Amino acid sequence: MFLDIEALAASYNTPVDEMATLLEMAMNDGLTEVFRKPVFTEIDLESQTIDIQAINHTAGICESPVSRIVPENLGSKALRHVKYHLEKKLKIRQVVNDYDSVRFMRRRLISAQIDSIRDKHLHVIMPESGMFGSNVLYAVCPHEFQPPYERATYHTGMELFFIVERIEIVEMSNKTYAVGIVLSRNNWALPIKLLKMHTPSLKIKCVKRVVGRVSYVASEGTIPRETIQKACKDLGERIVVESAKTMAQAVERLEKRIREQQEQSHKNQLKSIHKEIFKKKPR
Repeated sequence: MFLDIEALAASYNTPVDEMATLLEMAMNDGLTEVFRKPVFTEIDLESQTIDIQAINHTAGICESPVSRIVPENLGSKALRHVKYHLEKKLKIRQVVNDYDSVRFMRRRLISAQIDSIRDKHLHVIMPESGMFGSNVLYAVCPHEFQPPYERATYHTGMELFFIVERIEIVEMSNKTYAVGIVLSRNNWALPIKLLKMHTPSLKIKCVKRVVGRVSYVASEGTIPRETIQKACKDLGERIVVESAKTMAQAVERLEKRIREQQEQSHKNQLKSIHKEIFKKKPR
C-alpha cells in the first residue's frame, strides 16, 4: 500500500479502521477535484490494497465508463488535495469528539473568570485547561442570560458561578467547526446547585425565582444558615428557604408564604395609592 495507514492512524491518535474510512472519503473528495470526474476509493485493510475508480460520464460506446487509477501514480498535486481533505475531516472528527466529551456538562455548575466583555456578552476563561477539549471556541454568558440588577457590576477578572446552559457545534467563517459553550446566571438551577455544593444529600427545589432579587427554595431537611449565606453571596440575591420533613410540605408552606407576601405587597400598593389620592393639598 502506497500509504502506511497504521502509522497515519497512530500519528493522529485515531483507530485504524476509522482512519481508513476517513482516508477513503478524503481521496474521493480530493481526487474528484483534481480529475474533475467522480472518484470512488475502497481500502481493504486485510489485503493492504487501495482500489481507486473514476467514472467517465462522457465515455463513448466502445469506451469503458470506469477507469482505474493506480495509487502509486498519483502526483504531488493529487496528494496535496487528499491531504487537505483528510486534515479537514480529522478536525471535524476531533470537534465531534470534543462535543461528545463535554455534553455531560450541560446543567452543571462551574466557576469561571470573566476574560472580556464584548457587546454586553461575558467571555470567560474556563476552569481547567483542556477540560473542554482543544476545539472549544468560546465560553460566553450572553446578555439575555445575565441578571439585569448585576450587569453594571461585571468587570474583567471577576469570578462568578454559572450554569452550563447549552453546548453547541458552531461553523466558523472559514468553513471549519468548533465547540461553543453557552453559560447562564439566570437559570433556576443556579440557587439549587450553590446550596447543594455544601449539602449534596438534601432534596432541594426552587419554587420561584425573581432573578437578581430573591429565590424561594423548598428543602426536605434543614440547610445550615452559613450555607444559605454563602449561596446568597455567590448568587447575588436573597434566598428564602422553607424546610420540612417532606418536599411536599416544604413546597406547600413556601407557596403559602409567597401568596401572603404578594397579598401584603398588594395591600401596601393600594394604601400608597389611596394616600396619594386623598392627601391634603398644601395651602
